[in-house]
Amino acid sequence: MGIKTLAAADFSKMSKEEIIAYFENKTQKLENKTQKLENKTQKLENQNSALVAKNTKLEERNNFQKNQVKTCIVVTSSSLININQALKLAGKKGYDFSGVLPEKDLSNVLKVLLDDFQSWFNNAKSWLGQTPFVANSEKLGLNLTSLNESAIKDLEAYARSSVNNEKKHLKLIELAHQAVIKEVESLKAAGKDIPENLLAIYNEAIIEVKAKSKVKHENKGKQAKSRFVKAKQKKVGGETPTKCPKCNGTNLKSIATVVSNLMTEKARNEERLQPLTLLTDLYICDDCGKAIFVHEDDTPHPVLPNHQIDSLTIIRACEFIFRGIPLNNFESEFVKSYEFGTDSVARELHNYVKYFITPLFNLIEDKVKESEVLLCDETVFRVLQSQGKGNRSNEFKDAIASGEQKTRSKNYILALTAGPAFPHKLSLYKYIESRSADSIGDYLCKFKNCRSLVTDAYAAYPKIVKEKIANCKLQTCIIHMRREFFKALSPKEYASQYAKLTDKEISEIIEKNIESNSLDAELILSVFNAISKLYVLESYVDYQNQDAKNQKKIMKLRERQAGIFNQISSIINILAKDKVKQNEKGEGYRCVNSNDKVAKACIYFLNSQNNLMRFLSSTEIPPDTNAVEGQIRPLTILRKNIYHKNADWGMHDLTAIYTVMQTLKINGFDAEKFLMKYSNHLYYHCLEKGYEEELKLGKDPTKQKRDWDFEDLSKDFDFSKFLPYK
Repeated sequence: MGIKTLAAADFSKMSKEEIIAYFENKTQKLENKTQKLENKTQKLENQNSALVAKNTKLEERNNFQKNQVKTCIVVTSSSLININQALKLAGKKGYDFSGVLPEKDLSNVLKVLLDDFQSWFNNAKSWLGQTPFVANSEKLGLNLTSLNESAIKDLEAYARSSVNNEKKHLKLIELAHQAVIKEVESLKAAGKDIPENLLAIYNEAIIEVKAKSKVKHENKGKQAKSRFVKAKQKKVGGETPTKCPKCNGTNLKSIATVVSNLMTEKARNEERLQPLTLLTDLYICDDCGKAIFVHEDDTPHPVLPNHQIDSLTIIRACEFIFRGIPLNNFESEFVKSYEFGTDSVARELHNYVKYFITPLFNLIEDKVKESEVLLCDETVFRVLQSQGKGNRSNEFKDAIASGEQKTRSKNYILALTAGPAFPHKLSLYKYIESRSADSIGDYLCKFKNCRSLVTDAYAAYPKIVKEKIANCKLQTCIIHMRREFFKALSPKEYASQYAKLTDKEISEIIEKNIESNSLDAELILSVFNAISKLYVLESYVDYQNQDAKNQKKIMKLRERQAGIFNQISSIINILAKDKVKQNEKGEGYRCVNSNDKVAKACIYFLNSQNNLMRFLSSTEIPPDTNAVEGQIRPLTILRKNIYHKNADWGMHDLTAIYTVMQTLKINGFDAEKFLMKYSNHLYYHCLEKGYEEELKLGKDPTKQKRDWDFEDLSKDFDFSKFLPYK
């Protein structure tokens, strides 16, 4: 590639006409540049005008919405007053609740009794444009001017704070029931007739008060049963089994109905819960003793027998975590409304990961081990316990004191994926305690089939490949090398270098660059241009097709890429002149000036040159780690939202969840449907095995307490039917 020469023209050898033509040409070029700048300026002005117009439109919309909200508040307040008046009239007919809440105004009571007022408030805004509220409010027969500014502000404050008012609501209903009971009993004592409608309310109130008093005297452990007093019941199953799946015997009989009390979500993407009681018939084959449950693929089930949080809820918790949302945001509904412990969801999530997610993680890990090409990257993730912070057990503290356990300043997650030529799309995450060659290498040494490891230029990887993985070669990421040159090209970096120099020193550097034809920026841009051409050819590489004909095609593309790579090498060698020098041992290079960003970029290339071009001799090795970098990005989002994990076991759970969820995603599965079907089959398989063992021992199948080892019961489960990849 030619390099632009900026040396001045030799006017002594030019005629007058040639000199005039020379300067006319220069003038024309300057005019062209000026025109380009004017066009660019005009474009920027147009963009600015568009932004101003957009901002004006947004302000108008905001003002419109403010007016809607204000109008809605006024209408709502007036409506409450009208309701208040209506109830007072009703009180004259036998519904006098005066004295029930002597310290509260009835209008304030009504505000609280409007269940989900915030939701109503938001809905009201949507139909404001279709009603005469704004223009002709007097048509409604409401006195919109009856409330002062203070009352409107009070209502607005209530509307903003009434999202979780269920406890207040229930308390007010309880007080109203007490008032009805008092009124009816006084009428009975006086020997007066009781209106039928009031008697109906009285009967309902008596039931509610009795139920409340029972719960009140129960201890915390038994309190959970009250969640399911009004639980919906659902019969699980399909067609009654006629044959034993084990022996094909027909001598089947139903011996028990297994009851499971669950807290499950009503609808997808909602955090509203409902109690649910599942009734599942247990059949037994008299010929072989096989236990049989009939179930559907999408029926919720407990994570473990007698546990109250269902599999669907935990699967959605996994989805929340995968999307980068902290778990405490998901579990708040359990704690606030149903008085679960603050760690209830976390414990059930741990159980689900242990017995359901981990087997899928193992399937993915075993499949990744078959690949001959691996893409690898790592990202930092804080774990408080490993760093000697947060809540720690006494055993952990003693281990640190004795030196058995070491604390670390940082913890990491290692991300792996198979090469693009591998027939399966896989994503694997593993928690590692440090970024050292030993820590990463101790895990990578398990991948004995690996022949090529694609990574960035982190210094530990050459050592890992040399000492931990036999017959493995390293491919260093070209995109990471490109990033180093991008940093060097940054005007900010140039400014920081020149900031410490005088004008005279800067002029001398520029003159020297002109004389030697070594303008760094121009050469770096040439490197970018060459890399772009390299990737144009890379786009034609079909890794999935590895037949002889396509391999030949790929190698022809590799030859053309090799020519471009040689160009890159030549340009960088020119850039590196006088900027780098070899180390004392003759191995590798170092900067002449430690603050020279261009030199650092050149060293990145020169020290990794052989590894950067490894892909040129293979049809299966990619030139970069882009695939694994894209898969590690969701973890960085979660890290920004939760900042840290408390313990190592939580990190193992996290990496298992991300491994399964990401693999399902890149293979086009609906994670919720897949995991529901898989969980159902695995859960009932373990249930059948557990009941078979108990029935052999003559135990009563109707007893509810089950303390089974699901890990042991699932050993003969056919996981191959539920591969999380295609």
